[in-house]
Amino acid sequence: MKKAFVLTLLFTFCLGAEAQFEHPDLKSGKKHIQKLVLMPIQAEISRVSMKGPEPMMEESRKAEKDLTPVVMASLKDLKCEINDTALAPEVLKDDAELRYVVDDLQKKYDATMEPMIKKSKDVRKGRFTMGDIVTKLPAGEGADALVFVRASAQVLTGGKKAFGWIVGGQAFDVMQILVGVVDAKNGDVLYFAKPVMLKNLAKDPADAKSGIDKSFKNFAKANNLSAPAQSAASQPPAAQTQGKPSEAGK
Repeated sequence: MKKAFVLTLLFTFCLGAEAQFEHPDLKSGKKHIQKLVLMPIQAEISRVSMKGPEPMMEESRKAEKDLTPVVMASLKDLKCEINDTALAPEVLKDDAELRYVVDDLQKKYDATMEPMIKKSKDVRKGRFTMGDIVTKLPAGEGADALVFVRASAQVLTGGKKAFGWIVGGQAFDVMQILVGVVDAKNGDVLYFAKPVMLKNLAKDPADAKSGIDKSFKNFAKANNLSAPAQSAASQPPAAQTQGKPSEAGK
């Protein structure tokens, strides 16, 4: 039991450290993100046995569908407005041109994400961008940013877990969520997070909610710095009159 605790602690610490990165404009308060468009989520789940990994295609497609409301809930908790209809599966199915645009954006993001995973700290230097290709997305015209989510997971068989215990290798199901928040106007990557969780994505995608919430911790902190202050004129009457003497007290 003690060995299990130590392995879990080391695994979580090593993979979870330095997992959130903010663009300087977001961290300084220069940029404020209020309206978001969630791009279609992509997931890849593999079953890992003693013979090696094999893709779980059906479970992967189900995870994409089930993760969508989970990610949206996390973003709504941050008081952000989420466009949850513009890129819905039924919309994309009936609009071939939109599908092509979305596919191009997904490919461009993946190409940008590859070096970003290796040098994540460079997000803090503003070095990653998708360029003006983001302006091709009609839904992005009134948005501040696009949110890209990639999920990958390994589900271990019983034999593989037992082998991991014996030789000291991997003995737990694991999943990683890669989240990118991209400026909808110029394509700059404003935020990148890559949390790792010891959870079974195929079994219950909703179980990732707490980890996704934590992955937006620095985003929430930075975004709140740039939140526009509420003017006196926009405050409710009670707030405007608070502290003023009443007519009876004059």
